[in-house]
Parts: sequence; structure tokens; C-alpha cells
Amino acid sequence: MRGIVIFRCDAGVQSGLGHLMRCIELANSIKKINKLEPIFFINAPNNILKILEVKKIKFYKSRYSLARSTANSIKKIKSIKLIIIDSKVVNHKFIIQCNNISKTLCIQDEIKQEFDCDILINNNVWIKKTDYEIKKNRINLL
Repeated sequence: MRGIVIFRCDAGVQSGLGHLMRCIELANSIKKINKLEPIFFINAPNNILKILEVKKIKFYKSRYSLARSTANSIKKIKSIKLIIIDSKVVNHKFIIQCNNISKTLCIQDEIKQEFDCDILINNNVWIKKTDYEIKKNRINLL
């Protein structure tokens, strides 16, 4: 592998499986095309973590309340090329911590939230380009 791509997502009763499944598909494509190894930091019950085990994807269990420790754990990993965040519960501070480690891609699918990431994706059909501030150092994919 030529490097690592980190995924931070959630799955469970409150957040469903959509974020996880989207990230798994993205991880598989990135691994196949770019030869990057995916590592997940995920907040999910054990029965959902089995999905990652079956697919032989490396993961670390994280918790909503421990964003700082999650960022510190991510920081210890070498050769990170990208951090992909697909979670409704991460905050601005966590994204700033991730920006200090690597390039960041944030996936949002509901509401407009301003995060200082390098690439922002929001595939909600009701989002308009004018809903987001145009930032010099961010690519908006809306």
C-alpha cells in the first residue's frame, strides 16, 4: 500500500447504516484505484462492527464524546494521505485537529454546516451552492 486513508463515521440505531456503507464502498474504490489502505475510526455497536470484520477492514472503535482522543489516535498513524469524515456528530474542533494531520474530506447529507475541510460533499437534493460560503482553500461538491 502507498499510504493510509482514515475514515471517521458512525453507524447504529440513531445514525443508521448509510454513513458506514457509503464509506465502505468509498474505501474499497480508493484501495483498488489508489492503493491506499483504509482504516476506520467508528462509533458503532459490536454487531455492526462485524460488517467491517467480515470485509477485512481495519478499524478502531471510537466514541462520540472522545473526539480529542480519536484525533490523537489518528495522529499516531504514519503515511496518512486523507481523512474522510462522514458523521453527524463531529464538531468544528475535531475537523481542525484532523486538518493539522492531513487533507480532509467532509461528507454531509442533511443540513448546511460550515466546516473548514479541504473538500466538502453534500448530496442533499435541497442544498444549493449558495448555501455554502466559497472558501479559497476548499472544494465544494454540492
